[in-house]
Amino acid sequence: MFQKSFRKALSLFVFILIASTFLEAPSAFAWGNEGHRIINHLAALNMPQDAPSFLRWAGAISEIEYLGPEPDRWRSLAEPELVAVQAPEHFIDLELADPLGPLPHRRFDFEASVFASGQRPEKIGLQPWQATEVWERLKAALREYRHLSEAHQDTHDVEQAAIFYAGWLGHYVGDAAQPRQLPRDLRYVCIEGGVDWAVDYEGLIAASGPSFPRPEISERDLLTILSGRERTVRLLDEIRTETGDDPAAWLPRLLERA
Repeated sequence: MFQKSFRKALSLFVFILIASTFLEAPSAFAWGNEGHRIINHLAALNMPQDAPSFLRWAGAISEIEYLGPEPDRWRSLAEPELVAVQAPEHFIDLELADPLGPLPHRRFDFEASVFASGQRPEKIGLQPWQATEVWERLKAALREYRHLSEAHQDTHDVEQAAIFYAGWLGHYVGDAAQPRQLPRDLRYVCIEGGVDWAVDYEGLIAASGPSFPRPEISERDLLTILSGRERTVRLLDEIRTETGDDPAAWLPRLLERA
């Protein structure tokens, strides 16, 4: 009963968000500063009890939370080379990656496969490899922490390194959990205040009955507007630099080119 009531309430909320999307489109669809801080904060608060104590004290939790949006702070146009190399590490387009077969463990093997298919890695995304590589940095730091602890040596510096890696890793784990990473035909994504909501569209219709409100555009066009997928975001940013922020100006061009 609760689940049914929740889904009905959510269906109304979802289309309030849909209406607000037409009124104002955000410049980038992501968890944003606040969302990444929340993700890291909750992860740090729920650290398992057998985790090293230095990761669970209040100062470490605060630092891990602050570092949640850190990789997004590296996306300023003031550092164009950094932006170019690390932008693909925030996403993966599964629709483009799937035809290449199972994802290899190593980044360069994947990039070689992408180039061989005539595509470019930065268009598909590199998020799984970035997350794995940062995790392995954290793993190495914790191993060094154990060695120093067993030798009764000072561990302050390696503790600081591990806290940084934990906060850094949280960003890419949060990116991987974004609904926008899902294939196009599985989810509709609505955006409000930098936080994404994944909505099972057909499930909501089934739960809400024939009175479920439907937008006055096709489902395909609706998905283009709401998905927040990397390619759509880039295209929208390009169009809005030409047309401005009025949806009446950018929406037809977005739907035409997406």
